[in-house]
Amino acid sequence: MQNYINPIALLNINAENVSDLDVLIIRKAKKSLLAEIELNDTENILYNGIELTKSDCLRVIDELDNKDKKDFHLFIYQNKNFNNFLSKGDITFFNSYKVESIYKLPEFIDFISPYFTQQYEKALSKNFINKNTANVKLLLSIKPVVNDVYYEECYKSTYSIVKNIENEIIGITKEIENKTSKQIQNDFEDLPEIIKNKVDLELINLLPNYFQSLRNQLAQTIRNLARDLNNEPYSFHKPAYAIIEIANKRIDKPKYIYNKGFVDYWK
Repeated sequence: MQNYINPIALLNINAENVSDLDVLIIRKAKKSLLAEIELNDTENILYNGIELTKSDCLRVIDELDNKDKKDFHLFIYQNKNFNNFLSKGDITFFNSYKVESIYKLPEFIDFISPYFTQQYEKALSKNFINKNTANVKLLLSIKPVVNDVYYEECYKSTYSIVKNIENEIIGITKEIENKTSKQIQNDFEDLPEIIKNKVDLELINLLPNYFQSLRNQLAQTIRNLARDLNNEPYSFHKPAYAIIEIANKRIDKPKYIYNKGFVDYWK
């Protein structure tokens, strides 16, 4: 899906209220934009890093013919941080977030949900991979401004990242069970550090309740690994204990109402 493009910004109209968006003003700005496109060799324009064709521009501008969508675009245009998040993924919006009455309007939420979801999913997964705890906390400080249909999509990429971490640990466990693990040669001395680097408890604990079942699975997967090290034929108690300690490590968790910590399942 294409990023959100605000037609008012695209037309470079300085709009403070609906009266600034009458038919004549829009028509004049539209004519100017189309003339600019036709003057380009490629008949495209670059806008917010996106190459737009004449058809793309007309599709966006035509939304101003719909009264509701015109109001929605005007609200977003007047809220620069919101516009920058929807169009470019700039998460400054979350620093300045405040509840607006329009967020309670189902039609508005339906309108922005695809755009919000696209940027939120990308931003959360990127910052999770980069272990940028501050940005992950910021993104999770508010519930995504989307309808129920799109809610799970906001977490889809990050869910896959955590699932891949679990699968990697399952792979390590299978290699140990099959006695093909390179860690056997050094009595699993390096394994606790490997697991610690894979499982960032602070980040995982930040994630909302949507991840709870996956957190449970990951906890059990790490428990299984520690069990296999502890039991025969290996009986390496020290690395097994160290791996359990990684999961048992207490951290300060933000009190988001939809969060519950991963480590609670190691009590």
